[in-house]
Amino acid sequence: NKNNVIVKILISDKDGHRTENVTLPTLVGKNPDNACVDFGITPICIKARYVSRHQIFIFSILDKMFYFVPDEATLTCRNGEGDVLEHGKNYSIKASGERLYLGVPPENVRPLTANVNPAEFPVLEIQPFSHEGKATSDRTPRPTVVG
Repeated sequence: NKNNVIVKILISDKDGHRTENVTLPTLVGKNPDNACVDFGITPICIKARYVSRHQIFIFSILDKMFYFVPDEATLTCRNGEGDVLEHGKNYSIKASGERLYLGVPPENVRPLTANVNPAEFPVLEIQPFSHEGKATSDRTPRPTVVG
């Protein structure tokens, strides 16, 4: 189990603010099925008016982390830049983290104000843990292969 990728997720919804340390892959939404567990997927439940049952899927491949809006989501999301996410498209998670505004109707083109009500439109911040708090010097130097 040592290769579990853990990500820190800050959630703002109807219940206020909370932080979860989540093992990837994870499915975030209003009602991520318990079936997730059978597939090794961590379900994260968001309590807000505008959020699809399956809203955001976060996963990792090798050292990179990605997220996407599943095709079955009826609502989409915006990223911190205000772009509406395309369903089914993989977005990579920056080392500095990602801020996502969930539950945006795809036709909503109004600019997002900073004061969205999280009970209506929840906010998710994804913060990669992978190398947090480790100075580069801590890492064991890898032997170089001489060919």
